[in-house]
Amino acid sequence: MRLEQKSSSEKRLKYRHLFQLGLGILTLLGLAIRFWKMDHGLPHFFYSDEGIFIYQALNMGGQGLNSHYFLHPTLFLYLLLFLDGIFILIGMGTGVFNQPSDAWKLYLTDPTPFYLIGRYTSAVFGILTIPLLYLIGKKVFNEKVGLVGSLFLAFSLLHVQWSQLGYNDVPLTFFVSLAFLFSFLAAREGALRYFVISGFVSGLTASTKYQGFVTLLWGPLASILVALKNGENPVKGLLSKRHFSFLIFFVLGFTVGTPFWFLEFQQFTSHLLWNWTNIKTFGVGQLGYEGNWNWGYYLATTLPYGLGLAVEICGILGMILLVIRGKKENLFFISFPLVYFFVIGLARIRGSKYLLAIFPFLCLAAAYFLFTVISQVIKSQTKRTSVIFFLAGFLVVS
Repeated sequence: MRLEQKSSSEKRLKYRHLFQLGLGILTLLGLAIRFWKMDHGLPHFFYSDEGIFIYQALNMGGQGLNSHYFLHPTLFLYLLLFLDGIFILIGMGTGVFNQPSDAWKLYLTDPTPFYLIGRYTSAVFGILTIPLLYLIGKKVFNEKVGLVGSLFLAFSLLHVQWSQLGYNDVPLTFFVSLAFLFSFLAAREGALRYFVISGFVSGLTASTKYQGFVTLLWGPLASILVALKNGENPVKGLLSKRHFSFLIFFVLGFTVGTPFWFLEFQQFTSHLLWNWTNIKTFGVGQLGYEGNWNWGYYLATTLPYGLGLAVEICGILGMILLVIRGKKENLFFISFPLVYFFVIGLARIRGSKYLLAIFPFLCLAAAYFLFTVISQVIKSQTKRTSVIFFLAGFLVVS
């Protein structure tokens, strides 16, 4: 009996090492394809919002930390400002710059270094999301689902493309994933510390891009789930210390990334309302980006292009399977992608980057569907694992 237990333990350890090795290889491959040709198009630039982020970040270095700009929250801008500052200090230390203002002269003649700072920053967030997704998959499902989900995300065409641009959408995807991980742990464990961390990271998510406010739904959902597990009234969960801690730290996290929102509340709300009228269903829209029934457009165009049609179908079937199985934790998992997709589809304008935040959930749902189906057909664990990863690789290249 002891020999059998020892053999089983050694087998699990062997598989764990193989999964870790596979994750390391995946992460390196994800890095390679995201860093490849990062300077495409430069010194010319063709993406207007990218120029806005690069300019605003550098401009804060001269005018102060208060950018008086709230069309986008400022966490990503502050990160770029910090990295720009390091670049300028290195330039002064090596004699490239005589004074900080020389950075402006370089920007006006050749902005390439500053654009590359923005692009590499976005790419790093994209790369970090790969192992993070594995960890989420391991916690919610199992290691195999986590690794296959990470494989799908690593080679997602749309995720790779936007990782090579200095936008805040890929960082948003990272923070959404991180916020979900701690929110899931909060719902499962009920520990106050997870509600605190979840609230804070969710606040950082909203401070990366305003669409991150959708993560607010995890606080009350997790509080209700914990209350139900404890045999309490769900309303009591909403009035609990856990839920209030989530909300308080959400505001704190948002304020850390966008600290001047309450000092310039009028300007903040003005820009926020302009954002809403720009994208809402009956708003002014953006010329050339308007669309009707954008849910159908995203399903038929963006997702097949960004994930691959096969992965999209498996992801949707995986979501349906999670609903059918009816576990509360499953419903918690699909809550964000469903609500987020509904909200984004309401917008008058359409953009492929808007869907990136739900890519990790679709990738894991697709992996879960594959794992579930193959497990029903093949009983041998070794053969099952081989077939799952073979099919996953086939879906990536198909």
